[in-house]
Amino acid sequence: MDQEINKKHVLLLIGNICLGSLYFGYNMGVYNTLSTVMVYLNGWKGGFEETLYPTLITISASVGCIVSSPLGVQALQYTQGNLRKACIYLDLIGIASVLFQILDSSFIFLLLGRFVSGLVIGLNCSYISTYITEFSPVSMRGITGCMNQIFICSGLFLSFFIGAFLPSKQDLAQMESYTDQSQWRFNLGYSIIFGIARAYFLSTTFSYDTPSYMHKNGNIADLKAALQAIYTRQEDVKNIIKQLDDAQDEINKPVSKHFDTPVTELGQNPIPFDNRNTKSYKRRFYLGLFFSISNQLTGINAVMFYSNKIFEDSHQEAYAGIFTSFLGIVLILSTVYGAIISEKYGRRQMIMKGVSAMTGCLFLMSYFSSSDNFVLSFGSICAYLFFFSISQGPLVWAYQAEILDQVGLSISTCVIWIFTLLVGLVFPYLVLGFGVGGAFIFFAFCSLTSLFYFNKELIETKGKTKEQIALEFEGITADQAVRRAKKMEKPLLDDNQL
Repeated sequence: MDQEINKKHVLLLIGNICLGSLYFGYNMGVYNTLSTVMVYLNGWKGGFEETLYPTLITISASVGCIVSSPLGVQALQYTQGNLRKACIYLDLIGIASVLFQILDSSFIFLLLGRFVSGLVIGLNCSYISTYITEFSPVSMRGITGCMNQIFICSGLFLSFFIGAFLPSKQDLAQMESYTDQSQWRFNLGYSIIFGIARAYFLSTTFSYDTPSYMHKNGNIADLKAALQAIYTRQEDVKNIIKQLDDAQDEINKPVSKHFDTPVTELGQNPIPFDNRNTKSYKRRFYLGLFFSISNQLTGINAVMFYSNKIFEDSHQEAYAGIFTSFLGIVLILSTVYGAIISEKYGRRQMIMKGVSAMTGCLFLMSYFSSSDNFVLSFGSICAYLFFFSISQGPLVWAYQAEILDQVGLSISTCVIWIFTLLVGLVFPYLVLGFGVGGAFIFFAFCSLTSLFYFNKELIETKGKTKEQIALEFEGITADQAVRRAKKMEKPLLDDNQL
């Protein structure tokens, strides 16, 4: 029997936690539109600082993400594993980092402020994915998983839209000097609203902790209250609690006893989801890493960080902000469309078809950019963003949350940010050396390469429990898995290696 779900409550609950994704998207995009203004405001025009300083400020947030994202599990120890409290603390730190940035327009304030914002974003990425997985009914995970990306794209669009009202490069070049100290502060400071709102609602309306945390700490009354707000039938609530009981029993079993237990007593999956002794875990772990790398080597953040510069180099200085804002609209609409169709089509199908189309668009972007055909080049960029937003964009978070545990998710998030940093750092110099077309041909071949690995390793996860996913990645029957587990003495990936 299908579960009866209060979908409105689930969407509001997930929407609130995704305000952290809104903060993420806004802060990733805001300096795209501000960089030219900061060049003129700080007098960097014409010097080595004109390229170096904006690039360093842009990537400083990525550096912060790299530092913090692998520390997700350790950081949770300061709240005794309480994900809700951890998110509230992150909101407060995020607010402080933005306030620090708007104190002064100098290089050091922007660099350090964005670095701390990056620390917040890096932790938020894995925490939000875990929170969504914890609270989302299996039947809604396609939509709720995509909400993360929808909010990121909304943040990007908002930063692009507000940035469109800044003076263009053409306008700035005609001014004797630019001294406006209010508009850039408004643009940078706007994201404070998201942190305040999420911290408030996590402390009031959505003040209950995650189901696994409440169950682990014996807060059964609060657990029932939280689940009753999601599931309208008492039978469904009891089933969820029973699943949590069974999962806790599996964790508490000694390893030797576990492997000697008959399959019928273990249920349909004798392989614990987070057991690193298994082939399943190894395959899922490396797939998560590759997914993170390929997500960035499609060049998405080259477009997100430097779209204004791309358009300016295409002789569209006067309208660069408008074109960038339009890209934000494309991102939002296509991500919403992706969320709608995610329940109809499987994860594997959407990823394979989306990445195939993205690859074609990247080749077209390269060709039309090299031939100075702006109209077709811009159309190719819009098409590329559309296919990214219904495949790699939302599903990198949703799919990884389905196949990885918290440790694997933190490491994969760190890898995303490492390659975000590399793309953000290298792209301006690729453009200087090879032009926009030459830069995108590199991303096109990277995207093409990823298709072969995805075709081999991706499985369909739609509508499956974590236990079913773990068994399918193992690629063997339950009986074979138990016999094989008895023979394994050394973990494939121990804590030190991770």
